[in-house]
Amino acid sequence: MINVIILDLDGPLLDGKFRHYKCYKDILEKKGYTPMLLEKYWKKKCNRQDRKQLLAVTGADAIYDFFLTEWLDRIENKEMLALDKIQLGAVAKLQDWRNSGIHIILATMRQHPKRLHKQLHDLKIKSFMDQIVVCDYRKGGIGKALAVKDVVQGLNPKHSLWVGDTEVDVEAARFLGCPVWLISQGIRSKEYLASLQADFLSDSITDIDIQKIQ
Repeated sequence: MINVIILDLDGPLLDGKFRHYKCYKDILEKKGYTPMLLEKYWKKKCNRQDRKQLLAVTGADAIYDFFLTEWLDRIENKEMLALDKIQLGAVAKLQDWRNSGIHIILATMRQHPKRLHKQLHDLKIKSFMDQIVVCDYRKGGIGKALAVKDVVQGLNPKHSLWVGDTEVDVEAARFLGCPVWLISQGIRSKEYLASLQADFLSDSITDIDIQKIQ
């Protein structure tokens, strides 16, 4: 029986498309380049084109080092975080889990924990989280899993479900030994996620039915 959900933030719970695009757009325009339109940019990003490939589309690959520095400096500032939107139906799902006695662990890769906590508070979703685990994005899936293990004592993988939207979440879940449910409304295409052979795959967090895992 699943009584713990380890939930990734960006993708399953928050739509970060507008934040990512504005950060990309502002940096390119600062250096005099014309950015791609939003939908083209997001489609390429979901198809795993890296920063160098994305910059090359509009001939901006020469500013890669500048772009990376600016990106890391901007992507979690107050203005950018305000662009995140809660996924449709996500709050109702969190409430449903809360009413069912599910222990919710938020596991996310962010640079600035204080800014994260403020964002969750501002979005009025912090109270749904029993525990919040923050991991450096450079540590990958195993690092994310280890961060969860360090914070959550006595975690039983057999009674836990990992919910995420990338290969990092699959790696983390496999390392812990718990099932993983991938959501395709995040930062990876559904076709790519299907290739990862997760235990479950659906379009939205609202599709998650823990009864299927009993």
